[in-house]
Amino acid sequence: MKTYGIHLEDGRVLSVFIEELNKRNALVAIPKIKWSYVLRYYVKTHDDFKCERDKLVCSLFETNELQYSEVERVADWIQKWV
Repeated sequence: MKTYGIHLEDGRVLSVFIEELNKRNALVAIPKIKWSYVLRYYVKTHDDFKCERDKLVCSLFETNELQYSEVERVADWIQKWV
């Protein structure tokens, strides 16, 4: 399992844990906001990539813990890390 830190605009730091489940999926967890997600990161097309990103953003936003701009930033970092 890998651990990363994301600095938010309000000074908070979110610890992000990512564990590869298999060659196509990773478990992503952010305990501070009580959130976890199985991310499908092995996709074949750009449309699939956008679809997976949209699902990730929606899931993060539904926690009601982050502003939309923060959600987008966190999603971008997660996708860079996997």
